[in-house]
This record gives sequence, C-alpha cells and structure tokens, in this order.
Amino acid sequence: MELSRRVSAAHAEIVRLLTDEGARSRPGIHSEQGELDAGHFGAYQARHGHEHASELATAFPPTR
Repeated sequence: MELSRRVSAAHAEIVRLLTDEGARSRPGIHSEQGELDAGHFGAYQARHGHEHASELATAFPPTR
C-alpha cells in the first residue's frame, strides 16, 4: 500500500507542475525526438505512473 501511495503522490506532483506554464514550457532534449518541452515529458511520466498505480491496484486489491 505504501508503494501505491508513493506512486500516486509522484503522479499528483507531476500533474501539479504541469499546471504551471513556466515549468511546462521549459525545453528538454529527448534522445530520439529532439527538443521537446517539459510538458511533454511530464505528461508522459504522469500517464506512465498512473499505469503503474493501476497495475498495483489490480495485483494487490484492498482487503476488508
């Protein structure tokens, strides 16, 4: 459960940062796609983190 909370907290922080235009528009270099803004990287990581949280929820459903 702790890992799921940590993944969810990281996801929330990425999403929070994406709401800031200054943070979102910072440039970065992708090894295959060249220059992209931080919003692209952040959106990818947020989606990827959400996928992992979903996998954890399926693998370890809550017990009553």
